[in-house]
Amino acid sequence: MRNRIERISKDYMNKNLTEFRSIEFNWTDIGERPWDESSFLLDLAGKWDLSFAIKHNKSMVGYIIGSQESDKRAKVNKIVVDKSYRCKGLGRKLIQRFEKSCLATGLYEVELKAMIENVPANRFYSGLGYELSGCIDGYDKKTRNVYVKRLK
Repeated sequence: MRNRIERISKDYMNKNLTEFRSIEFNWTDIGERPWDESSFLLDLAGKWDLSFAIKHNKSMVGYIIGSQESDKRAKVNKIVVDKSYRCKGLGRKLIQRFEKSCLATGLYEVELKAMIENVPANRFYSGLGYELSGCIDGYDKKTRNVYVKRLK
């Protein structure tokens, strides 16, 4: 399998917005609210340094959108891998690249959320060393587990 991880810049996002939006069905299949164009293009602190796409050959098959939450904490706002490419280690590669960029920019803690009903995601994050730190209701009133990981 030929995979390549690319940093997402604002220009990259604009040029590839159709591809990003086409992977959204993988997100909505689990009951999450889909992002619209403005969500993808929203400027967040550190977003363009902490967001990556993964391509198989020349097609985008997943992405991670990150941001900086505080002086030392980053946040995963969204991570999606196309259904036909799951369980092939691509999500792990995206998270590892994200964590490496966090450390390079002086961020030593990562927070992410997963719907309680999304058992595969919760297992995935726990398996990567993320610890459950509580629960929170989202804008859509769905409860999500909050995970935190201290990076080394």
